[in-house]
Amino acid sequence: MLASQNRHTMQRRLVLAALKLTDRPLTAEEVVRVVQHRQRVSVSTVYRNLDVLTERGEIFRFTDPRGVHRFSGVPQSLVYCTCGCCGQVESLAADRVSDDFRQRFPQRGIRVATVYLQGTCAVCAKPGHRKGAHRG
Repeated sequence: MLASQNRHTMQRRLVLAALKLTDRPLTAEEVVRVVQHRQRVSVSTVYRNLDVLTERGEIFRFTDPRGVHRFSGVPQSLVYCTCGCCGQVESLAADRVSDDFRQRFPQRGIRVATVYLQGTCAVCAKPGHRKGAHRG
């Protein structure tokens, strides 16, 4: 690994801060917007830092049901829920759910890393809501 990948550059700290400031996983494009709001950084620099932070286990990357890569600043988070209507993704408190998965599945020889749930967010679940009327 290169020396520059071992240390936290200013850009890398900004990317990490952007992910830690939110309670939901962000797309790469959302990370770019948050970082560029604070400092001018190239898109390729943000993507490169997302890759490095993922490889180092400091952040977690997953692909949502729509095929979009999302990044979480809480790598140990276990449960993510995606709205099937608008695509909004939320991290769920993984306390009780995680304990159940960590205890019961290993007994069956399964090591659970992450759980993805798909449902409907509160906005999309409202009566009379038109599909596509808002984006998560």
